[in-house]
Amino acid sequence: MVAHSTAGNENEEVYQFTKPSDEQIEKVKDSYRRQELTIEKDGSKLDNIDNIRANNSEKLPPRRFSGTTAEQMCQSGVAGCVQRFARIRPLIVTAPNYHLMSCLIQKSMSTVMSAIFCYLYREKEFIKEGRNILRELSDIGLCQKENSYKTVDGMIQSLKIEDISQWKFTMVTREPVDRFLSGFIDRCLRFVLCQLFRNL
Repeated sequence: MVAHSTAGNENEEVYQFTKPSDEQIEKVKDSYRRQELTIEKDGSKLDNIDNIRANNSEKLPPRRFSGTTAEQMCQSGVAGCVQRFARIRPLIVTAPNYHLMSCLIQKSMSTVMSAIFCYLYREKEFIKEGRNILRELSDIGLCQKENSYKTVDGMIQSLKIEDISQWKFTMVTREPVDRFLSGFIDRCLRFVLCQLFRNL
């Protein structure tokens, strides 16, 4: 999905953008090519449930704490369980020219939302550079954190916002099990395939 311009240019003089270097431009082109190669070579395997099941059907090892529930193991402290409700640093992306902001949550469309807000923020450059919302990744993003903040207060101060009530706040969340499976496939399956392609 390549973006097309719809907005005016009234904010051109308000926001100053960093122009991508030739090296960054080549990195983007290379990333786009590799993504296309992945889709062409093994795109069908990435969504093949039977293939995923076959590669993840090993028998589980015997339980170390037989007769003990998972809750009891974690509460005792001997199992080394990961703490619940881990604190995750928020990331806020903005499109100040539209008075929009979104709080990103990993594995809840965060990469796509970041690309969408980058497009809204740097619309002309996004189109001129031939960027694709569905191909943008964090390490090659056009905006490179120019429109992102760690806190709402930091955003307000940096953008000199006088009336925050004029802004729209958004957040995308996801069904927990679906989010977990997405993370597992992305980090444990697709990531391995990407590493293999890089070594071709």
